[in-house]
Amino acid sequence: MRHDHEVRPLLRERLAEMHPGALVIDELGLDYGGARVDLAVVGEALHGYEIKAEADTLKRLRVQSEMYGHVLDTVTLVASPAHLAKAADALPSWWGLWSISESWFNEVRPAAPNPGISPHRVAMLLWRDEMRVVAERTTRRRMSRANKTDLRRLLSEVLTADEIRSEVRRALRARPMGWQNRTGLGPPSARRGEEG
Repeated sequence: MRHDHEVRPLLRERLAEMHPGALVIDELGLDYGGARVDLAVVGEALHGYEIKAEADTLKRLRVQSEMYGHVLDTVTLVASPAHLAKAADALPSWWGLWSISESWFNEVRPAAPNPGISPHRVAMLLWRDEMRVVAERTTRRRMSRANKTDLRRLLSEVLTADEIRSEVRRALRARPMGWQNRTGLGPPSARRGEEG
């Protein structure tokens, strides 16, 4: 398959079969939109799937690898056979590799746990109000005036990395239907400068 739009619906269907009950998100924005994961599965972990179809290039793959490495629990590259060997050399060994073959996906290497997650960067997936709710529940203090930076710092200090990852997965699953189609970066208030 030559193009992303040919691969994506088939991959989405495959992921829904593999992870029943999990949330599958298109174009999950990381680092406040600095990078977008093609498909992300939110279940017991946050697993990103990056598509490189035949017509795609690998120009951004090193940068994507670095940014995804701060946030995602596991990542799998889904690539055409033509890209796979070259891409494998550019990626950390913990990335999984799938080959696209006609309308099927072949696992070449399973994804392993990411050893370099940054809890601070993971917390950036939360909207300000989500951070505030978690911070208030954790500290039992009112946080209505705290900005995103202060809230993120506080969460990094009072929660473990696993607790932050769990809170993020819970928040992503609890968001209203279609939230990622608005901006991918936050709730409607974020577009009016109200996020802090």
